[in-house]
Amino acid sequence: MLEGTAAIADFLNVGFNTAKKWIRNNNLPAVRSYNGRWLTSKRAVMAWVLEGLEHTSMELDPVLLALLETTQKRVEMMTYYASSSLANETEMDTSTSDHKPEQCGRN
Repeated sequence: MLEGTAAIADFLNVGFNTAKKWIRNNNLPAVRSYNGRWLTSKRAVMAWVLEGLEHTSMELDPVLLALLETTQKRVEMMTYYASSSLANETEMDTSTSDHKPEQCGRN
């Protein structure tokens, strides 16, 4: 989840005012929260970027290509680190000692 125009701008690697303009004029998917901050998801932003590229000539707009490449790399990195973090946690959970619990019973 991206909260606030600054976070959205950082994710897209653009300036604050550019992100604000894209939200207001270019239909970047975002909603205002109760406290007035813009909220969106990374997935929604990526879909918006990809949808825009479908209607744009790749040769004519190298800025959008660079933006997409940067954003895709960030998403790939975050996905990689999230999955390896989960794998490490699972590995730690399964690597318990060979200690067998003592049986309690009445003789």
